[in-house]
Amino acid sequence: MSRTASFLRFLPVLLVAGTVLADARVACAAEPTPAPTAHFKRPKPVPRTSDGMVRVPAGKFFMGCNEQADEDCLDDEKPGKFVELPAFEIDATEVTVAQFGACVQAKACSAAGLNMPFVDGKDDPKMAPYCNWQKKNRQQHPINCVDWTQALAYCRWAGKRLPTEAEWERAARGTDGRIYVWGNETERGIKFTNIADESARKVFPEWKHTGRYDDGFVGTAPAGSFPDGVSPAGALDMIGNVWEWTGDSREAGHSVRGASWTFEPAWVRVSLRGWTKDATRAADGGFRCAR
Repeated sequence: MSRTASFLRFLPVLLVAGTVLADARVACAAEPTPAPTAHFKRPKPVPRTSDGMVRVPAGKFFMGCNEQADEDCLDDEKPGKFVELPAFEIDATEVTVAQFGACVQAKACSAAGLNMPFVDGKDDPKMAPYCNWQKKNRQQHPINCVDWTQALAYCRWAGKRLPTEAEWERAARGTDGRIYVWGNETERGIKFTNIADESARKVFPEWKHTGRYDDGFVGTAPAGSFPDGVSPAGALDMIGNVWEWTGDSREAGHSVRGASWTFEPAWVRVSLRGWTKDATRAADGGFRCAR
């Protein structure tokens, strides 16, 4: 399952213990596991704030493995539980190269290393062409090859912060415990997200790919390119395109969520998580902010 310069390589160190959830309360009373919607139904349009965020209302949602519907959950995702969160806002799209560039221009963010992936404690020149910084026509692609401290610096500069895992998952899956952002099944003929597909197969034939699916991109896609994959909260690219840093950490590093353009369907389930060191800069890793 290992893949060059991908956060997937960090999944073997997934932790069995539950994540510490900032500003979240686990509901104590026993409740029935929600029954996810089975088929695709695009959520109604959600208004955005003036700076491109969507508001997620306060309330309770099901976080983690929904074993009633999902046979593939890992130990780190179990047991699923109900979590209550206050209202928050989250970026509707992943932070783009242009947005990060404004922070660099303001001298509040560092551009160090953005042209070279750094994974497993070493540079990875093979994946450098897929870093978006200073690449032609990629200003609206997500900033990638970015480490945790760079992501944190940007969010602080923007008057925001990195989301907690609970916030990220609530924004991605809604309240019904669905397996995927878009529902409980993968619908044929609908382009939901940017993952390892037929286009990627031509360049990386050794990977596992999504058969008979072609999103048209080998690396990242411009942020927000897949409206059919919008989350119930109105956020785009919550699955695929780039993994996203969160604010939650353990000894193994900070949590990353959302899979990426290097992943096939078995790894794009919304409850999947990985942990990686703060210094990691992956060609399939980026972030979005919350507040």
